[in-house]
Parts: sequence; structure tokens; C-alpha cells
Amino acid sequence: MKTGSLKALIAVAGIVAMGGLASATTFYGVSSQSSFLLQSANDVCSEYNIPGCNMNPTFIDLNALGAHAGDTLTITPVGGLCFYAGSNCTIYPPDLGGVFSTSSTLLGPSVLHRLPGAIAPGSGASLIGANVNLQTFTGHLDMTIAEDFYLPATVAVPAGANFLVVAVLDSAYADNSSSSLGIDIDIAAGTVSEPGTYAMVLGAISLLWLRRRSSTR
Repeated sequence: MKTGSLKALIAVAGIVAMGGLASATTFYGVSSQSSFLLQSANDVCSEYNIPGCNMNPTFIDLNALGAHAGDTLTITPVGGLCFYAGSNCTIYPPDLGGVFSTSSTLLGPSVLHRLPGAIAPGSGASLIGANVNLQTFTGHLDMTIAEDFYLPATVAVPAGANFLVVAVLDSAYADNSSSSLGIDIDIAAGTVSEPGTYAMVLGAISLLWLRRRSSTR
């Protein structure tokens, strides 16, 4: 083996030891009417008849994404959002929130804890908590849950998380509109590799080094 090849393998081993390569950016669309929070009884699509109205949040399968516990997700909202119906509405930067969940179960809009599988995020997240602006527009009902966090965020995937759930943060949802709302996600692998990974890479380097020495005798 040439010295250059051995150096290249050692460089790859260093990358693996530091947690691997970051993935390419992945885009997910988010409905402008989406919510995983409590909604008032009259906050329904039929009230405003926005074309394509969809009040379901976006469920992102973390395993399909290639994200695992300990990995870091950089989640960036993209597009704009109109907070009321009509062709002359003002486009604002999107207000989005996220929740990690063990399941894709979503309960009805009259339930406060609509995500029974919701779990606390890993490090880096800014929790939403109690927010006077996040009460239902009709009735001023408290929409606070303990596990949701603001986006954008750079956050560690918590143990047990199978889904990232993303939706709009608002007091009423059915009158929102947008044609390009979504998020970009980048993944950085955990900063420490498994012990078995170290052993496998170092073993391969040792074997190649011995072969190189034998070939020069």
C-alpha cells in the first residue's frame, strides 16, 4: 500500500472518531394551517375555505432521515406566511415550532396534549413554555405544552425519539396561507462514535500497515 493511501484511511478514521460527515440538506413542506396545539372549535378549514387547507402538522420519520439519538439537527424555517386570509395579506417570516415524539399519533384539536408520544428535546432547544401570544384567538384558551420548542433550532435528538413534528405557531390557523412554507434540516452525527467503530477502524489501519511493511521487505 502506498503511504498516501494509508494517510487517507487515517484521515477517514479521524472523521469517524469525531462523529462522521454531515448529511445533505433535506427540505420538508409544512402546511400554513398546520398545528399540533389545542385549537378553538371554530378554527376549521370550512370557516375560510383557503385552497388546499390542511391543518395536520408535518411528521418527519427520523429513521428515514438518517437521524438517531445524539445526532444534532439544524432546523431552518424557509418561505413566508400570511396570518390571515386574502390576496393582499402581508407575508411574514414563518413562526414554526417543533416537538420530538415517540409515535406519529395525533389526537383531535380539542385536546391540549395532542401528541401523546411527545418527549423533551435534547440540548440546544429553546422551549416555548407559557406564551401569552399562544392562546386560542377565540376563547383565549391556554395552548401550553411542555415539550415544544422554537424554530429555527440546532438541537440534539433525544433518546426514544422516532419523529420530529413541525407546525405553525399561532392563535388561529384556518385562515393562514402560504405557497412555499417548510423547513430545511441538516444532520451532524453525534460527537463520539461507538467503541466498536473505533476498534473496527483501528483494526483495519493496523492490518493495512502490516501488509505495507511486508511488501517493502
